[in-house]
Amino acid sequence: MARRSALRTTIKVVKAIDRANRRAIKERERQERAREREALQRQRERERLQREREREKLKLQKEKEKRQKELLKVAIQKNREEEKIAYEKRCIRRKNLRETIIDLELM
Repeated sequence: MARRSALRTTIKVVKAIDRANRRAIKERERQERAREREALQRQRERERLQREREREKLKLQKEKEKRQKELLKVAIQKNREEEKIAYEKRCIRRKNLRETIIDLELM
């Protein structure tokens, strides 16, 4: 009877070891999946931050281009006004010169 009891005990021990092994394997797999999820989450976060930085950089560049365009527009307008004033001065000088010539001719 002792042998039979030892056999049953051995079987119980082997089954317990097998169950413990299966639990350990499942636990390792669960931990591995958790690590993979965390790594994937960190990767996605890095990519999101990268896209955010790119959007911010693009936004700043567009704002800079817009400011430069405005400055150019203002400079062109100022130049146009200066040219208009210079043209009007030339017209006045020519008018005065014509009047002077006409006055000299009439005398």
